[in-house]
Amino acid sequence: MALAGSTRTSLGGEARGSGGADDPWLRLGTGHRRHTAVVPIGESVTFTVEIANEGSSTEQLLVDLRVCFVKANGRPSPKVVKLKALDPDPQASVRLTKMISLAQQTTRTNYPGLHRGEVLVNGGTSGSRAFDVVEIPGS
Repeated sequence: MALAGSTRTSLGGEARGSGGADDPWLRLGTGHRRHTAVVPIGESVTFTVEIANEGSSTEQLLVDLRVCFVKANGRPSPKVVKLKALDPDPQASVRLTKMISLAQQTTRTNYPGLHRGEVLVNGGTSGSRAFDVVEIPGS
């Protein structure tokens, strides 16, 4: 995905689950790839963001991850997680990783449905990937 003409961003996600079809962005912990990762409640999703400065000068970047959790009514509830402030050198790339737990907590209840992780660079959405959170019967 292109950013300001000279910075490239890609978003990957890694989740524990079963394998599936090829997708260049979402990698499952099993080594398989899926278009939409299926993650049981109680597990976690790991997002990997790669920022590449393809320009000829250093750029100042603020990289965040916005996770849109599904609420009980089915509507998204976005939460922003700060990743890092960067000054990547020309022709350099940086890889950032963030694990998001889907364990039930007293401060947040996770609900089944299609959730989304979005990379924000300097406040603008630069890429996103969906992951399907499912409830495992008897868990």
